[in-house]
Amino acid sequence: MKLILIFGIAVLGASVDASYSGTCYGRCGQTSFSDCSCGPLCNLIRLGCCSDYSAMCNDGYQPPVTTSPCDSNPCHAYATCEDVGYDQYKCTCMKGYQGNGEYCKKIDPCDGNDCDQYATCRSVGDYHYKCECKDGYQGDGKFCKKLDPCDSNDCHQNAYCQSVGDYRYKCVCKKGYQGNGKYCKKIYPCDAHDCHAYATCQNVGNYHYKCVCKDGYQGNGKFCKKIDPCDSNDCHPNAYCQSVGDYSYKCVCKKGYQGNGKRCKKIYPCDSNDCHRHATCEDVGDYHYKCVCKHGYQGNGKFCKPINPCDLIDCPPNSKCVVVKGHPVCQCVYGYTIDEHSGACSQTCPVPMFPEKGRYSPQQRTHPVGSVITYECDEGYKLVGNLKRRCRESGSFSGSDPYCKEIVTTPPPYSCKNKCGLYSAGAACACHESCIKFGNCCHDYERYCGNGYFPLFR
Repeated sequence: MKLILIFGIAVLGASVDASYSGTCYGRCGQTSFSDCSCGPLCNLIRLGCCSDYSAMCNDGYQPPVTTSPCDSNPCHAYATCEDVGYDQYKCTCMKGYQGNGEYCKKIDPCDGNDCDQYATCRSVGDYHYKCECKDGYQGDGKFCKKLDPCDSNDCHQNAYCQSVGDYRYKCVCKKGYQGNGKYCKKIYPCDAHDCHAYATCQNVGNYHYKCVCKDGYQGNGKFCKKIDPCDSNDCHPNAYCQSVGDYSYKCVCKKGYQGNGKRCKKIYPCDSNDCHRHATCEDVGDYHYKCVCKHGYQGNGKFCKPINPCDLIDCPPNSKCVVVKGHPVCQCVYGYTIDEHSGACSQTCPVPMFPEKGRYSPQQRTHPVGSVITYECDEGYKLVGNLKRRCRESGSFSGSDPYCKEIVTTPPPYSCKNKCGLYSAGAACACHESCIKFGNCCHDYERYCGNGYFPLFR
């Protein structure tokens, strides 16, 4: 216990810890007046524990922890939080940042800069920026102009500089000069001319020249052609002129005409033809003719032969043409038969031989591809080999020819026995008629043994 002054009056109180503030809690976790030892003057304020009750919590009790709305860090990483009371807070962006405190972004000094459009803005710290002209431009950044590579060049004095982009230039010799631009020499016009091979170049001054065709040629000098004596001739309209040397010419009749060139007459093509003796010549115009084989003959007209009747028809596949009484007839080749419905030749297999003591079905004149025959043997014989065979596309049946083999049987190991145990093949046994040849009851004797008899193992 120690003495405490409240409003200038000393009161006796418990040991205190001035950092405490809040409500005392009982051992059961509930607020309890009995757990608080308040100062004697606190009841003047309100019944129960007073504002300094914390210092007077009984032994075993402690005040609740005081919290602030800023403890949960509700503001942005670049903002500060301020507790403004009543469980409220205020966020403020730090220096160099802007925003509402819950979101802050760095202030960029280049925002709203006055750099030239051909310059870039660069932050230089402390909210300052600097304008720098882009490559190919020069200036203070607030004003930039394009660099001209020709401002400094090594072109010849008789050449001019041309900018070719990417800060490069080239030198071009001026008119009347030639070279690489860094060295230019005067051009004499006829040193480089485009006159024709049959023309001469003449310098006419001021870097100009003219081309003049040589003797015996005519033209503009850039193109010269030999003077043609046929340009003035007396050939026939149906003849053409041919130059034959130094200004001489001759006249030759055109195709389809004949004469000396100064007089030409029309040639009729069939007057002289090479058609076959069994062909006729036909004038087809433009001094041409064609040979046509006569009726009953065929060929190109230059050669004709009698017509084969089979040449006049087209037989279907897998058939051939034969002449019957002067008329062409289509017949199926070996291994094929004509289909009565479609008329086409279908591949077939040859009719097979019957096995001895046997047969097959169906029995027909032709066996088309895909058809199947089934074999069977006479009674007392069994089939050895393929029961069924199929006609294949190769024109043969599948498998090999089967054959019939006689069935050889042995007497069954049974017989009828009478009541006295004696064997009997007499009236006591009624064997099936098919087994009589064995001389006793056969394998189905059980059905035929006489009354009083039953089968017995030998």
